[in-house]
Amino acid sequence: MENDTKLSLLIAEDDAKTKNILEINLKENYDLAFCENGKEALDTLREKHFDILITDWKMPVMDGKALLNSVKKEFPWMPVIVMTAFGSIQNAVDMMTEGAFYYIEKPVKLDNLEKVLENASRTAANIKDNQKVKDELDSIRPDGMIITKDETMRSLIRYAKEVSETDFTVLVQGETGTGKDLFSRLIHNSSPRKDKPFVAINCGAIPKDLIESELFGSEKGAFTGSVGIITGKFEAAQGGTIFLDEIGELPMDMQVKLLRVLEEKKVTRLGSTTPISVDVRIIAATNQPLKELVENSKFRSDLYYRLNVINIVIPPLRERKDDISLLSMHFINKKSEQFGNKIIGIEKEVTEYLKSLEWPGNIREFENVIMRAMLNCKSGFITLDDIPKDISLTYGESHNTIPEKYSDFLKAKQEFKEKNISELEKKFLLEALRKNKWNITHTARNLEMDRRLLQKMIKENGLVFTDED
Repeated sequence: MENDTKLSLLIAEDDAKTKNILEINLKENYDLAFCENGKEALDTLREKHFDILITDWKMPVMDGKALLNSVKKEFPWMPVIVMTAFGSIQNAVDMMTEGAFYYIEKPVKLDNLEKVLENASRTAANIKDNQKVKDELDSIRPDGMIITKDETMRSLIRYAKEVSETDFTVLVQGETGTGKDLFSRLIHNSSPRKDKPFVAINCGAIPKDLIESELFGSEKGAFTGSVGIITGKFEAAQGGTIFLDEIGELPMDMQVKLLRVLEEKKVTRLGSTTPISVDVRIIAATNQPLKELVENSKFRSDLYYRLNVINIVIPPLRERKDDISLLSMHFINKKSEQFGNKIIGIEKEVTEYLKSLEWPGNIREFENVIMRAMLNCKSGFITLDDIPKDISLTYGESHNTIPEKYSDFLKAKQEFKEKNISELEKKFLLEALRKNKWNITHTARNLEMDRRLLQKMIKENGLVFTDED
């Protein structure tokens, strides 16, 4: 079995001979406990955790059908294997309809039971693994917003809470989808301004001719179509926090005006000459290397230094892959109601596969993939087959820079060649392993390659998982 510890089986059976056969044949691989009837079994389940229930269909006091119904209400995801001496197609249909994991005819054929138990054990192990993740998820939310057990991220959370007590301007940097808005809200919600407004504006999403009125407001008649006073975002955030997302997209002329607001703590509406005092805490965010923009004269240095008083740099998901299992469970819990609460977790091999990817879109991309996997999922657990086939495997070409000298070009050419060969090799391995259910022996056989060479390639590419036959 995959787990190091034995799974626990509760067996409800009143026939001494059957109990004896089951005990002799199952005790080596499972922790066993026996009950005489359904009522005793139900009481035992309420007192102690068991991974799998095996029950006879005909028993005194409470029969298997009544027990199955009760177990499905109180322990809905527990695999229940039913044994019956009254086998018929109708009986089998009835049992499966009632929620039985499977049924075995009596007298029990041990080969059949072992196969059924192997499948039930896989389900039980998935339940156990996912419950551990759920418990961990419940225990490590220091802020109630950011899901992480990564020490770098947790240090950033602690730092964000510390600086929230001040009024210093904060610059939050990180790739798209890393959670810059969450950190901004964390700072606001931990600050003395938490009961005042938090106003967010995406500087890159507003047309250049409208951004001044959006930020600072406008008077009636200030521009064509202006029919009344418009309150700007700075005024709307009075006493609270304004979050300027994608600050690197702010036009140069607006950078000058924003700098003046930072220095004077006053805004002037478009079409007015009367300044209005504003008391706001400014948090700016960018997915661009702002310092490089300054060096290339695309962002004002004086504004950069005004914004960059406190700097928080959020690591990408590929640098905190231990959070993959937590984030998976978080998004499953978040969306489970939309899917009728039928999806409760994710198989362990799927988590290992997701950890092997680069996630250029970070948390935003990851959430999208989990959502699509939930749409594909037909059982209680997301499997490898449910994961979309078109997800990104590489970091992407948008981060490449064009060489300025021939020597740099030759070096970049070699690096590009090596990188692309490496990426092709990784894609080759991942796709082959996915098709063969992550089994190294089967993969090597179907690829017609030496198993030791395959293991060596897997290790060199940082892919780690078990090889279960």
